[in-house]
Amino acid sequence: MRKAVVQRFITSQSWSSYWKTQADLCEGDTIDTTKWIVTNPNTDVATFEQDEALIMNTLFATNADMFANNIKSVYTQSDGAWRFSLADYYTLGTPADTRAMGLTDSTNQNRVEFIRLLAGGGGTNQRLRLNIVTGGVSQYNYLTSFANFAEFKIVITATHDIKVYAWTNDAWVQQGVTKNYDLGMLAMFMATGGTDGVKTAISDVYMVSADFSTLIPTEK
Repeated sequence: MRKAVVQRFITSQSWSSYWKTQADLCEGDTIDTTKWIVTNPNTDVATFEQDEALIMNTLFATNADMFANNIKSVYTQSDGAWRFSLADYYTLGTPADTRAMGLTDSTNQNRVEFIRLLAGGGGTNQRLRLNIVTGGVSQYNYLTSFANFAEFKIVITATHDIKVYAWTNDAWVQQGVTKNYDLGMLAMFMATGGTDGVKTAISDVYMVSADFSTLIPTEK
């Protein structure tokens, strides 16, 4: 899996209380269970591993409940900024609407996520789509220009404004428009119901209490 080059990593212990954060480069070959919770009762549908990134292997099987197989961050927050590298390699000729990655609440009914639609739509469906869900219903979606890899940042303000950015030409560029929904406390996640036969990975994860303009947040 492609992995971003990170110039500097500051552990959560060295950050000031201003940041109140979880951070994980996802290096090595062992999932840090102090930072991530794996829910995976159906190993014929998905497996989760770490290999210089947190990897979700979506297998050729179908589970009606996508969130029966997921990985979530231990750390949650209702507002702040979430920054992560996302690699999701599309497989031609297979359904592509059975996995998601981004932010979710404890009920999985309120989410800011990246998904793909069904295969067969040409180049459009090969690109990652931003989707905002409340009460289990999609309220807004936006087709990004990214197909396989991107650096994303999700920012939610204390007044519930939701903005999503991608790192482009050395700056954070907003994707779609600002939306306003109260989503509650949110964890980072990846989840799948199977049928894809692809790998999805996140790495270089930072969850901080305030927005930042650099690729990697620096200590305040």
